Amino acid sequence: CADTINYFLSERGAKEAWVLQMPERPGFDRCLMRLEQKWGLEYEKYNIDDDVFQLAVNSVGVTGGGKFASDVDDFALFIIRKG
Repeated sequence: CADTINYFLSERGAKEAWVLQMPERPGFDRCLMRLEQKWGLEYEKYNIDDDVFQLAVNSVGVTGGGKFASDVDDFALFIIRKG
């Protein structure tokens, strides 16, 4: 996670990375801490609405009668950029 984000921001010249993630996912806090401490990257966290969540669900192929294991309140959008 952290290495990939750093690669795109540092090596590929991206201005920012957007990550839709479950903040409570085990290990994600360590990913954010590594981005900050090792590479000096900064992040902002935003709550998302139902429309954004539905777009994400659709992008992973959960349609029709399928169920997604989480709901919108479990996710947040993280925008990560160089400090």
